[in-house]
Amino acid sequence: LRTAGFGVFFGTNHSQNYSKSILGPHQTAQRGEVAAMHHVICKIAWAPTEIISDSEMAVDILKELLRGNTVRVKEHADLWEHIERAIIARREGGDPDYFRCKWVPAHTQKDTVGAAISETNYFLNQGADALAVEAALAIGRPAVVNVSVDPDALYSFRRDSFKHRGG
Repeated sequence: LRTAGFGVFFGTNHSQNYSKSILGPHQTAQRGEVAAMHHVICKIAWAPTEIISDSEMAVDILKELLRGNTVRVKEHADLWEHIERAIIARREGGDPDYFRCKWVPAHTQKDTVGAAISETNYFLNQGADALAVEAALAIGRPAVVNVSVDPDALYSFRRDSFKHRGG
């Protein structure tokens, strides 16, 4: 079993840095990426913002929403729906370019700075990834419980339950 988290990183010791464990059965890195976008767009959008993500899927969907296109997604639809509403509200409020989005390559090494990724984007992506890992580890591994069930006892319970209903 795995755990996931997300991180939003503005800079070293920045007051708006945030991380959280992903709750529920969908413990994936992709859900973490979308949850980070959701946090920025729906909860802390206090200034025009460029969102930098190493999830090509999440960036592609967000860019379509920012263009005003309707996107139908099955995965993480609960988060995308809120993101879309927040973008529409900004657009209707006269601020169509409030959010921008940029993809950066994932898991880059320091020696690729300049060629594959800018130093600033490398720093921001590394910070967000570190916060996401910290959040994922904070909840620990889900407990696995082994329970032995005696089929006769279960049947006996059901039979007794029916007896009590009827009598």
